[in-house]
Amino acid sequence: MSNNFYSRQSSSANEPTQVVGLGSQGAKAPENNNITPQEKQKGPVLGFVYSISRNGFGEFWPIYPGQNIIGRAEDCDIKLLEKTVSSHHADIRAKILKKSGEVVANIKDLGSKNGIEVNEEELRYEEQDLKDGDKILIGDAYELLFILIDPKAKGLKMAENFCECEETPSDPFGYESNAGGYQNSDATHSMYDHNNRNTKGTVNLDSASNLDSGHTTIL
Repeated sequence: MSNNFYSRQSSSANEPTQVVGLGSQGAKAPENNNITPQEKQKGPVLGFVYSISRNGFGEFWPIYPGQNIIGRAEDCDIKLLEKTVSSHHADIRAKILKKSGEVVANIKDLGSKNGIEVNEEELRYEEQDLKDGDKILIGDAYELLFILIDPKAKGLKMAENFCECEETPSDPFGYESNAGGYQNSDATHSMYDHNNRNTKGTVNLDSASNLDSGHTTIL
């Protein structure tokens, strides 16, 4: 079994293993030159931000490796449509440390007008480390719960006795996993490129709708 806890070894050299949420191992990249940056996904998912500020229902946005830009602008990864949120308000950066495998993250104010608070402490413009369970206030009204996922620290691992179904749902993150790590379906883009992801990041927990980022899908 691979030492990479985000990938699974294929049971067949000719038939790549499909991993729900992670993609297929060893599969060739699809030949599609018409995919826009907004349609691309990046992974693995390293965490989430969750909020009930907008309407009392749960909303969440995934946190990916590299930049995760928060703001009102259309090109933001986490789009928050609230008047005190700047167009490009903040940047949450996350990564997996190569040597230890630890998942780490921080947040930085990108020059917002109404600032950021982490656990009720107002930030300056320096980077601030984030940990699982931190509360982030963006502007005056959008409170986010930061959820950091560190499978190694939590003792999570792939099941050695996992039995694949004959038909597996398509990978919601559009990412291909292999023994050497991750490769997007467009191999010219780095997994740490914040433009290389799907902007449909908002999922409200009371609906199955798949809406664009900044909208809500409800439980």
